[in-house]
Amino acid sequence: MGNFIFRHFFVVFLGLLVFRTTAQKKYFVSLIDAETGLAQSTVYAMMKDAKGFVWFGTAQSLSRFDGSRVKNYDSQALIPQNKLVRAIVEDANADLWLGMGDCLVRFDRKKEKFIPVKTQTRTGLDFVKGWPMAIRGTKVWCISPLTGEVFYYDYDTHKKVIFLTQIPFFKDNNNFFNGSFYDQKSSLWLHLTQGVLRFDLNSHQAAYFFSKHPRNQAGNPDSFSYFFSHKDSLIIGNSQQAVALHTASYGQRPTQKIGEFNAANNSVVQPWRDIRSRK
Repeated sequence: MGNFIFRHFFVVFLGLLVFRTTAQKKYFVSLIDAETGLAQSTVYAMMKDAKGFVWFGTAQSLSRFDGSRVKNYDSQALIPQNKLVRAIVEDANADLWLGMGDCLVRFDRKKEKFIPVKTQTRTGLDFVKGWPMAIRGTKVWCISPLTGEVFYYDYDTHKKVIFLTQIPFFKDNNNFFNGSFYDQKSSLWLHLTQGVLRFDLNSHQAAYFFSKHPRNQAGNPDSFSYFFSHKDSLIIGNSQQAVALHTASYGQRPTQKIGEFNAANNSVVQPWRDIRSRK
């Protein structure tokens, strides 16, 4: 399953480069895998930082690509779950916040050190369970398919503040394909067992679409395998249909099927958006 994810990243990336070659100029394609230095060829998260480095999250480590070489960072299994990096975001100090296993971890860039985040609970200090999705100020906004929560962790005050609970996040057998993402504006779009939940980081309001929730605002209940933002719409699809949801009016219309694409929404590659916008 893991290699299937990485092959999708590479094939789509290759296709994107070929498309641009015909329209603009030639590009060279390099395969980054275990044979060229990556700790493992299965990639679950990617992020391009403010300095231009590309970071990969694999099942074995966090890896950095500088355009020619890969450097791997081993966490030494500092958390009880595993080393699998599911999500990567960058804060104003250039430190990285990771979802490792089901836990929130800060990667100190200067010390090259992994620091698991803990918070005080009724039973003492415990790991903060969550995958980072966005950082606004000193607040790291996270989702937790394990506990069904949406919360932020403030790395200045060291406090966790929960906003939503009992969220029915979509889960496959290994939790690899949850497509929740931050739209880089004001909202988290959460991949549910049925439908999508939009959580506004400004108003802290939740809106449901294609859901059985009593406050569902558009669409019949359905399960989706992929969704992503495109201009002012959210494209949602599965093996039976694809729908464009206008995010301002909540109007919806059928759209062209784009096929199954199970890569994470927080990846560097955004192939469908780029290709469709040039047609």
